[in-house]
Amino acid sequence: MHTKRLGETMRSVVALFAVTALLMGGVAHGQPTEASQGPNLQELARYIPAEMNTLAVLRIDEVLQTTRAKSEGWADTGRSQFLQNAANIPPGVSLVIRAFEFHLEDSHVSRTLGMGVWPRPLGLGGFLKQTNGHFDTVASLKAVRAADRGYVIQLKPNVLARMTPGHRQEIARWIQGAKAEGAPGPSAFLDAALNSKDQIVLAYDMQDMVDPGIVRKMLGQTATLGGTDAVDSVARLLERIQGVRLTVHVDKEISGQIVIEFEGAIGGKPTQYIKPLLLEVLSNSGAYLEDLDSSTIKLDGSRAVLDFALSDVGFRQVMSLVTAPATEDTSTESAPEVVSPGGKPVNPPPSGNDKGQIARNRNYYTAVTQCLDDLQNGGKKRRNYEQMAVWHENFAKKIEGLSIDGIDPELQEFGTHVSSNLRALAVSLRGVPIEVNRLNNSVTYDVNYYPPTYGFTWGTGFGGTPAMTQVNTNQGQIRAEQASVIAAGEKQREQVWNLLSDERQQLRQKLQQKYGTDFEGARR
Repeated sequence: MHTKRLGETMRSVVALFAVTALLMGGVAHGQPTEASQGPNLQELARYIPAEMNTLAVLRIDEVLQTTRAKSEGWADTGRSQFLQNAANIPPGVSLVIRAFEFHLEDSHVSRTLGMGVWPRPLGLGGFLKQTNGHFDTVASLKAVRAADRGYVIQLKPNVLARMTPGHRQEIARWIQGAKAEGAPGPSAFLDAALNSKDQIVLAYDMQDMVDPGIVRKMLGQTATLGGTDAVDSVARLLERIQGVRLTVHVDKEISGQIVIEFEGAIGGKPTQYIKPLLLEVLSNSGAYLEDLDSSTIKLDGSRAVLDFALSDVGFRQVMSLVTAPATEDTSTESAPEVVSPGGKPVNPPPSGNDKGQIARNRNYYTAVTQCLDDLQNGGKKRRNYEQMAVWHENFAKKIEGLSIDGIDPELQEFGTHVSSNLRALAVSLRGVPIEVNRLNNSVTYDVNYYPPTYGFTWGTGFGGTPAMTQVNTNQGQIRAEQASVIAAGEKQREQVWNLLSDERQQLRQKLQQKYGTDFEGARR
């Protein structure tokens, strides 16, 4: 499979489990009543359309019961400070399931489904408020039609689901089909992942997905196989691929495992290329993880298994690849506002030195600055500019997805400025010149500038040629031109980092004076 397109695919495989909170925005504050018994997974499986080929599961309760979670107090205030820095996970939710319909041919996700399970019943009011939506009833189930985020459906008192896009007729028929006898549910590959005991798992069903002709032509262009006599044998191996599964396990440390399943037993010379080919496509797509370098690979019948230790930085990088939208007041489990008969709030709004207010602002500050630290600490280890650009872009998305409910205006401005500058750094790392103005602390670039690029487009081929199987023979020249432009921008990128460092230090001092605590000192 060609490097760029397979890279995008594998990046999706490595990343999609990070979207665990995507449907949860604003629903974490339902009114708790008596504890309810959660539905079994087969009940939820009925709601996963057979066409969906990617499944992510996060068992938050199980993660919070691990040795590390307990020793570091991850469950404090209903959410983990460590997990907060990795993904926007709201309090209270115990199980999250995400499913996607992903098309390899154009790297397009046509439909997504998210389901969240809480230990207690909850309402839809929080989501209604945050999304400026309205209540509805679809196929006899309570729902909220969000202004721009599709539908949120209450499948059970403690189970919410979100399907996007939000076409009402399609959603109604999806619900009716799931309720009907003989509902097909997910494929056997995804069903096995759903019923596994893994804390975090992503399964990508690839049966009948690989085009043999495209695979054979594109493998010859990879650095791993180009010029070898193994292209045909590796192509035949990939034609038998059934799916890829990524699992993350938390105990005292965090570990990961990637399992690639094939039809029938595997072995022989082609299998020696599995790991280097995987690393190459991840690297070329910008999704390189240093932790994978030290992974070990073993063959187990029809499976190739890669085991690796996942560092805290690597975990946050993986979780940053797809981020969640802002959630409503997810940093603390504050009491709901109570209104007196006269219409005035009984509970006054939190003051500037309220502990909950300080916690929210400290968590936001820590999440933003952790992104900066991870980028600076890991930047020297990135193998190419595209990898660095992807991480800058993804951390910018993560910051933009943080909740700003109750956040200090100056801190909000800092977050906006950081995400904007990270995006500027990302385009610079792709060859777009940027201009730094230290007088007004601004960074600008020409959005209409198109740097020299290379890569494969499924419908047009390398270099924009009309045939999808043609090979561009001047890739080396294009790479050199792009690298030259990128290298020339190093001085400007250093200036941007200096701006961010200065702004961070100034804000740190202001926040300490205002709240009486050092937000940097609060970092775990």
